Amino acid sequence: MKKLFYAALFGVTLSFFGCGSDNGNDAGDFDPIAIDFNAHSAALKKADSCDDYRSHLLDAAARDIADARFGWGYRWYEDDYNYADGADNAGGSTDSQPKDEAGEFTVTNIQEEGVDEIDTVKNDGEWMYNIVDSQIVVTRAWPAENLEIVSRIDPRMDLSADRRGVWPTGMLLDGDRLIVLSHSWSYANRYYSNDTLVSVYDVSDPTQPKIIKNHQLEGYLNSGRLINHRIHLVIENYVRWNMLDVEEAYYGDIPGVPSYDWDDWDDDDWESWEAKRKENIEKYLPVIRGWLEAKYPTIDTFNWPKYRSGDVERDLVSCTDLYIPATTSFKDGMLVIAELSGDDFSDVHAQAVTDSGWIVYASTDNLYVVSNSSNWYWDCYDDADSCKDVAHIHRFSLGKDNGQAKYANSAEVPGNINDQFWMSEYDGHLRVASTENNWWGSEAGSRLSILKLEGPQMNIVGHVDNIGNGEYLYATRMFGPKGFMVTFERTDPLFTFDLSDPQNPKKMGELKINGYSSYIHKMDDNTLLTIGEDATDDGRTTGMHLQVFDVSDMTNPTRIQHVMINKDSENNSGWSSALYDHHAFNYHAASGLLSIPVNLYSWSEDDYKHFTGAFVYKVSRENGFEKLGAVNHADLLPPSCYDNSWWTSLERSRFYFKDKGVYDSGAYVYTISNHGIKVNNALNPAETIKSIAYMEYEPIVCDDPVEPKDEVDPVKPGDEISPVQPPVDDI
Repeated sequence: MKKLFYAALFGVTLSFFGCGSDNGNDAGDFDPIAIDFNAHSAALKKADSCDDYRSHLLDAAARDIADARFGWGYRWYEDDYNYADGADNAGGSTDSQPKDEAGEFTVTNIQEEGVDEIDTVKNDGEWMYNIVDSQIVVTRAWPAENLEIVSRIDPRMDLSADRRGVWPTGMLLDGDRLIVLSHSWSYANRYYSNDTLVSVYDVSDPTQPKIIKNHQLEGYLNSGRLINHRIHLVIENYVRWNMLDVEEAYYGDIPGVPSYDWDDWDDDDWESWEAKRKENIEKYLPVIRGWLEAKYPTIDTFNWPKYRSGDVERDLVSCTDLYIPATTSFKDGMLVIAELSGDDFSDVHAQAVTDSGWIVYASTDNLYVVSNSSNWYWDCYDDADSCKDVAHIHRFSLGKDNGQAKYANSAEVPGNINDQFWMSEYDGHLRVASTENNWWGSEAGSRLSILKLEGPQMNIVGHVDNIGNGEYLYATRMFGPKGFMVTFERTDPLFTFDLSDPQNPKKMGELKINGYSSYIHKMDDNTLLTIGEDATDDGRTTGMHLQVFDVSDMTNPTRIQHVMINKDSENNSGWSSALYDHHAFNYHAASGLLSIPVNLYSWSEDDYKHFTGAFVYKVSRENGFEKLGAVNHADLLPPSCYDNSWWTSLERSRFYFKDKGVYDSGAYVYTISNHGIKVNNALNPAETIKSIAYMEYEPIVCDDPVEPKDEVDPVKPGDEISPVQPPVDDI
């Protein structure tokens, strides 16, 4: 029996009816719209007026309603794709940052040099800022012996009383300006407002942070970058609309347009239904469009995304700030590209794409957003050709003169793009890895495409197909003219690529080993460091592992070092946030030091053990992984009569060095969890220099198992706990 999926896409277009035009035509008095169901153009066109946008939205609404009435949410078009053959990644930057305070220290692990990323911990040579629940804790990080909390920032205190909730999600640090990005929501006028709150603080004196500016941009924060003292944010915005209008359009009486009746459905008559559906859409699409235009001649029912700052409220974007897909889009809402600039980030500019996208990549010159196709398995039919995936990539030039982002061009590639590391800009080209969802057991595998940036659209000038057929793409990294991809089903093939000639990229080598890598980090031009999971011959994962690969001979990549993070036994399990979050991966190339968050638990008939903290390694090509020790955060957790210290969350770590270029002494590792911060000797992590808990707890008596008591007031600045560390040698 064929699967049906009824998708009345309520928020897609009915919220947009009208756009300042008084053109209220009768249902039959209009030019029929021309929609090419086989077209997949990725280009965007700028709206010259509200009428341009209104026309686009009426087209989209008509197709959406027709699809709901006659196709039950299916997106019908032929997927016969014919693709034309036709700043260097520096490998992240947790390397040394020269400062007067500490000799060297690591910062947020980023993809591109000069492109800072939003993170939950930001630091310089003396101070550290980290998000703890709804606050930002400001800590004196250097000297290590003087570790202390000096202040706390609560973004809620700097907002008007109508805000009902603020939840910090990340930060950026630009000199003495700390930018806190929060999700903010309130309820007013019978609707919820979801905002991206951008709070700019003066931290020239971190003991007394001062609010400079609060920007409230309506919509949900997708991603952001700090480039050349300018903040670039990508915000998803879902518009507000009138439910009665939506119900009437989908279920009500549109003169001359029938509604589908379930009683007429015949599962055995699928082929005739396909033809009937297409015929009905082509027949009634213009009628629906005309009815919409007559009923909704203006934009009165549409609410534009708002910008708020203090007493100022204005539209965040207007009709002429919009870029519209060349073909009708099913995406609801809009993707807002906002920029904050000026000495105090007080200048705000925004534009929007009437589309959606969740993958964001940026170089120092361009910002890219990806809109993947929305096909899922219920949209497919008897063969894989009917449910191919496609990704649209939109490029925004960041502008070297005034820095304002401006739409440049777009591209279309086969498959979906699922990670920022699947894209890389180099020498006037964008390299893109993509993969097709394996809904029907497709053997299509993954693909590497190279697109030329110049021109009205980014065209594919070279590609490599059929990479890891039948397997899933787990990790990709591209450095300069070299590319690397890891796929996995039963074994872990590491593929190497020569990308020096954009028109003729070549797959050079392949290494098959058990398990997979989920993140690839560059140690040097000839060496890769990865984290992932090991596996048996039949693909069953057996635990986390670290690997070092020699890629000096791209035709013959070899694994030269390997270590299991947790014991390779049936009764030992664990995980690390570094498996899926590269910001949790802290590597200092000059010293070879690596720290990663680790949660482990093991059990036997009469014993249960757990560990929650960080492992510290010294990594080299020659000696592999030397485990220097572990830092345990279990003693920072609230007291409990249950063995529950597994449930902490250590997400970040940093290395600090007393003297630049000196790594055999004066090296410290800072580990940050939800419950506190510790600084340990990096070369001997068992030695705790200082430990601070964010909260203090009342002791409890455990004669009988009871629930832990509620938390009490936060510790005062300067309070600390005894540096007692549970033994971890038996883990």
